[in-house]
Amino acid sequence: MRSVLEIRKLYQRAAEQNRGLERRVSERTAELSAALEAARQADRAKLDFLSVTSHELRTPLNAIIGFAEVLSSEAHGPLGHRDYLDYVRLIEESGKALLGMVNNILDFTRGSGGIDLAESTIDLPALLIHCIDLLGPKAQAKSQTITLQPGPPVTLRADQRRLGKWSSICSTTR
Repeated sequence: MRSVLEIRKLYQRAAEQNRGLERRVSERTAELSAALEAARQADRAKLDFLSVTSHELRTPLNAIIGFAEVLSSEAHGPLGHRDYLDYVRLIEESGKALLGMVNNILDFTRGSGGIDLAESTIDLPALLIHCIDLLGPKAQAKSQTITLQPGPPVTLRADQRRLGKWSSICSTTR
C-alpha cells in the first residue's frame, strides 16, 4: 500500500511539473511570437521608409539630370569656359549613378525576392570607350594616358541600367 501511495505521489508531482513546463513553454512561445511580430513590423517600417525616401529622392535627381542634359547640349548657347561643359557632364553622370542606387533601393523594397533584369545587347568596345572617356580627365591630371587597342566587335547581354553602375564606378576610380 505504501508503495502505491508513493507511486501516486510521484505521478502527481510529475503531473505538476509537466503542467509547470507546459505553462512555461506556452509563456515563452507567446513571448517569441510577440518578438517575431515586432521584428516584422520593424522590417515593414524600414522598407516603407526606404521606399518613401527613394521616391522622394527621384524627383530632385531627375531635375538635376535633366538640367545637366540641357546644359551639356548647350541649347541656349555656349557655356563659356571649356571646363564648365566637363563639370556639367560630371554632374549628369553622378546624378545618373545616384539615381541608379535609388532605383536599386526601390527594387529591394518591392520585396520581389529578385531583381528584374531588362537585358539588351551591349557593344563592349563602346562601353570601354565610355569608361575611358570618364577616366581620361583623371588620368590626364596625373600625366597618365589610357588607350584602347582596336579589336574584334564584341557584344554581351546585360541590363543597361545596372551596367551603368559600372560606368559610375569607373568615374570614381582613383
